[in-house]
Amino acid sequence: MIAVSPWLRETAAVPEPQRAIVAADVGLCGLGRVLSREEFLAPPPSGRWSGVAPSRPATRLRPWSGLLTITLLDDLQEWNDAWDSAGLDVRLLQERGRALAMRVQDELGSPGWEVLYTMDGRVHRVHPAGSWPWDSWRQELLGYPPRHAAPGSI
Repeated sequence: MIAVSPWLRETAAVPEPQRAIVAADVGLCGLGRVLSREEFLAPPPSGRWSGVAPSRPATRLRPWSGLLTITLLDDLQEWNDAWDSAGLDVRLLQERGRALAMRVQDELGSPGWEVLYTMDGRVHRVHPAGSWPWDSWRQELLGYPPRHAAPGSI
């Protein structure tokens, strides 16, 4: 049986495909989940932070560990960390990100998941193929409101 992280289980009822994006970010694993329009616009859950420290790292599930192989997760982490190195080759790292996105798509499967990656100022989708400008992909693909929408215009 594969253990699935709770944050993935809660999104299983979303009617549109779930989306992930291969993107470098400091301190993260190189892969993030993209919120649907409904999730993005929903009010935050009630409650507050409990102030209790998270469980020890050895007992916490690694993000995506219930859906992707350890080898792929290690490769994503290595790629993400490479963005912090001196003298990096941006084009080479973008190509590696594209290859990793294809591997993620293969492991997550289709239909049900759409995997995105960035290259040359655009966000690309592995399957079905498509691409959008970086500045507007959230509005065009996901239907998010514009970043600076007037209050009450959503």
